[in-house]
Amino acid sequence: MPVIRAAQYTISQWQITNIDFRRQFDDEIQPSSELEMDTEPKTKVIDASQLQSAVKAPRRRLISPRLQKFIRRTHMYLGLLLIPWVILFGVSGFLFNHGSNTFGGPIRYLAHLSPEESADAAGFAAVGLDTVVQEVVTKINEELEDEFQLADPKAIQLTSNIRFSAKGEKGDVTVALDPVDGSAEIYTVEFSRPEQTRPSFNGQKIPNDALKPDELKKKAARILEAKEIKFSGSMRSGRRSPELRFQLKDQNGKLWNTVYNLGNGQLSGRGGEDDNGMNFRTAVLRLHMTHNYPDQKNARWFWVLLADTTAITLVFWGISGLIMWWQIKPSRVLGLGAITVAAIIGFGVFSGALWEIGFGPSRSRGSSPPASKSGPSKVSQKRTDGPSGGSQRAKPTDTMGGLGDRPKN
Repeated sequence: MPVIRAAQYTISQWQITNIDFRRQFDDEIQPSSELEMDTEPKTKVIDASQLQSAVKAPRRRLISPRLQKFIRRTHMYLGLLLIPWVILFGVSGFLFNHGSNTFGGPIRYLAHLSPEESADAAGFAAVGLDTVVQEVVTKINEELEDEFQLADPKAIQLTSNIRFSAKGEKGDVTVALDPVDGSAEIYTVEFSRPEQTRPSFNGQKIPNDALKPDELKKKAARILEAKEIKFSGSMRSGRRSPELRFQLKDQNGKLWNTVYNLGNGQLSGRGGEDDNGMNFRTAVLRLHMTHNYPDQKNARWFWVLLADTTAITLVFWGISGLIMWWQIKPSRVLGLGAITVAAIIGFGVFSGALWEIGFGPSRSRGSSPPASKSGPSKVSQKRTDGPSGGSQRAKPTDTMGGLGDRPKN
């Protein structure tokens, strides 16, 4: 075999070189007449079994080169295929957190008042959050038999500034009060409304005999009973009623985009050639929020499918990126350090965010907080005078009308 012959020739040449070196070394120590050496090279021939045992077998790879190539190609071509969706979700995700008009948003900041200016203009000053909480705890202990105390005064958090809004010239004008430092901020929310023509039937309610909501509710209840599925109460409609969307043409040939609500039978519409009222920002945000597969396979169905593909691809990119990184041995140490730092930061941010999100009592959308096992407390039984002079139970309404996250610029 050519490989075995080449190995034999290499071994013989190494032996010849070694003999010449030993001869030269011995001549420097002794005269050449006193040394008798056999200068004829001696070649040792080895068989194939000895050569295979001497040569170390290559380490077996966990991933074959063909599979590695497939991963690299898939990583690259999926990125090229889904570039529009990746860019759209990246841009829209940024715009969600920045609603000012600097980025095309409806929020326009009018003024910012320092604590001194807020105090001079309205007498508004900072309030210690621990003082407010301690007052609440004291009143709870006065009303109830239990004794509560503040666990950690330094862990008090304010979810947002206190906001009050009023109607302005072009939109709502909002004043945001910061009770921590006593400052204030004024901004307005201006939504552009396009000029759209409305059809003559806009706003009218036309009942239909084929799909009556009351009869459909009874039939839905009968289906549950037929399948022996237990339920309580009467059937209720979904959060949003289904709609029929179609185009009508009047006697002048003008097209009207028509929407018919199957829940209440109300009609609405606009001119088919009118502006839909969406600018670039509104369009990408609405596309970002479009989710759930519709019951009919239309353009929206395929949009959600591609959104799912993008989500799966992001997961694949993370896994394939790790595989490709591990194949580059010089970058393993630095990569392990980067992964360790990312894991520490990610764990801290994720756990902290989840703790804040789930801080309050969990409840389903639209439901009221669960009642105490010991019955209603004395605090909840307080009554206030109603507008007609009688008494009514105090409603848990937000009197600071506009509490929410601070809009980002």
